[in-house]
Amino acid sequence: MHIEKYSRFMRLIQLAHRGEAQEFLKVLELKADAKVSGIYSNNKYVLVISGEGIPETISKLSYCISKFEVDEILNFGIAGSLNTNVSTDSIIEIRTIYLFEDGKPKFKSFTTSSASTIDCITTNKRVLSDEYANELNNFAQVVDRELWGVGFVAKTFNLPFKSYKLISDIAGSTTKCFDLKE
Repeated sequence: MHIEKYSRFMRLIQLAHRGEAQEFLKVLELKADAKVSGIYSNNKYVLVISGEGIPETISKLSYCISKFEVDEILNFGIAGSLNTNVSTDSIIEIRTIYLFEDGKPKFKSFTTSSASTIDCITTNKRVLSDEYANELNNFAQVVDRELWGVGFVAKTFNLPFKSYKLISDIAGSTTKCFDLKE
C-alpha cells in the first residue's frame, strides 16, 4: 500500500524584537510554540522573534526549519543607514548581506531573491561611533545585527529569502539604541 505524504509549506517570518512582531501576531492570529519561546505559528506562517545577534537568529531559525515545512524566509526589522543615500523612515528591500565581526569583514556573503540594489552589513556590536559607521559604509549602505544569520540559515537549508528594513536612524554617534527599541 502506497501512502502519499502531503506537506503544508509555510512562510517563516523572522524579527529580532517583540515590538517589531506585535502587528504580525495580532493580524495573523498566531499561537505560541509550547517548547521554545519567541516562536508562533498557524497553518500558513511561522513567526520567529530571535532576539538580537547572529547566534540567536541561527538557533531559532534552524529549530523552526526542522519542525515546520518552510518554503521561504522573510526578514523584517530595523536597520541603520550608513550613508545619506538611504533615507531614515523609509522601508527598503535588501539585496546582499555581508558580515563584519571582531573588527574585520568576513568574506562570506548571502544574496536574497530581490532585485534591490541596497546591501546590508551585519555586525556583532552596536554602531555607536562615526568612525565605525564610516568603516562599515565601505561595504554596504545599511547595518543591522541579525540578517547575516538569516542568510546563513537560508543557504544551509537551500531556501529563498527576502529582507525588508525600516531605516530608523543614521548609524553612528547620534544613535540612541534604546529610544529606537521603544
